[in-house]
Amino acid sequence: MVEENELSRRSFLKRSGALTLGSVAAGSALLTGCENPNNHLIHLEKEAAKAPEVPKWLGIEPQISDAQIKKTLDTDVLIIGAGVSGLHAARAASEKGAKVIVIEKAGRFQVRSGQYGTLGNKFQRELGITYDKHAAINEHLKQMGYRADQRVWNYWADHSGEDFDWMIDLAPGVHFMMETDTQLDRSKINLMLMHYPLPATYDPNEENSPSYPTVMTFLPNQEPMMELVYKKSMEQGTKYIFKTRAQKLLRDKTTGKMQGAIAQDMADGSYIKINAKSVILATGDYMNNPEMAKTFVPWVANFFCPFPNLDYKNNPTNTGDGHRLGSWIGAKLEDGPHAPVAHTLGGPLGVDAFLLTNAKGERFTNEDLSGQQVTQPLSRQPGGFV
Repeated sequence: MVEENELSRRSFLKRSGALTLGSVAAGSALLTGCENPNNHLIHLEKEAAKAPEVPKWLGIEPQISDAQIKKTLDTDVLIIGAGVSGLHAARAASEKGAKVIVIEKAGRFQVRSGQYGTLGNKFQRELGITYDKHAAINEHLKQMGYRADQRVWNYWADHSGEDFDWMIDLAPGVHFMMETDTQLDRSKINLMLMHYPLPATYDPNEENSPSYPTVMTFLPNQEPMMELVYKKSMEQGTKYIFKTRAQKLLRDKTTGKMQGAIAQDMADGSYIKINAKSVILATGDYMNNPEMAKTFVPWVANFFCPFPNLDYKNNPTNTGDGHRLGSWIGAKLEDGPHAPVAHTLGGPLGVDAFLLTNAKGERFTNEDLSGQQVTQPLSRQPGGFV
């Protein structure tokens, strides 16, 4: 987490006033028609004196007194959120001998879909699949406007294969499929390598939106696989507390070290204090938080949200809980625009090379686009469909 700068504009101007005034005054002699620089400084002083408005998406951190705490627990690692990230974090931490508690506001762990982008897992190795990882990463960065951290992508290229193997090794039996296969084996974990086999003449260097055979997808979804991860973490001592929502993080104001969190039992409203040496936020996205969507990804704020998961009260999850929890204790949320987690894959045809027309029968885009890219022109068509 990045601390907000504690040097206010007021104190900065006081400390460097002579230099600032001298520099601005000298500059003003070279200009005509500018207002007195002293007036500008006075304006800054007034602005600095105003208390900043709290953004609607952020809200106010709840105040919870010690008297309201009904139970206190201690752990090494507290994980907030029992989705795919939370489950794997729980397994990994408990595997290393840490005492782990996971809290989740739904009635059980939360998963959906089941696609994993991975390079170099054992199935791909057996098929002899290789490609220029740097070319693939550069294509991703280009589509992201170079706002992504390439070090993260490099780590993915070097480690995602072994990490995927670590997960899939829990499966007692795997029915491995390629995209041309059509039958599932309900007695096993069904795993398909998508976009493979590629046509013999396929050359990603000649494509507008090149595709690489990295996606491993669980069919019909990944819930059976995550059930194995969940059970493994419990066998290793992880404690799961469902129907419980984190309300605020605890942090030592002097050292900045995390101390845990206060959570609320959604069934009876009581509060639980969880002391922890480390806290992992695994709370998902915020596309079910309209204010956050309007603030950080306004161009997709009116798109449908692809997350169907519900909490214990039957309200949507993925409401930016972790973003707000972190911000309340001093974290800096990266400035927008953010990557939108709202897109279409083009319906049953995906984004393969098929003709796309709108309701008027008019072709409206080059079809050789990725899922996110084809969403933009699609959303502007009559009725929002093709």
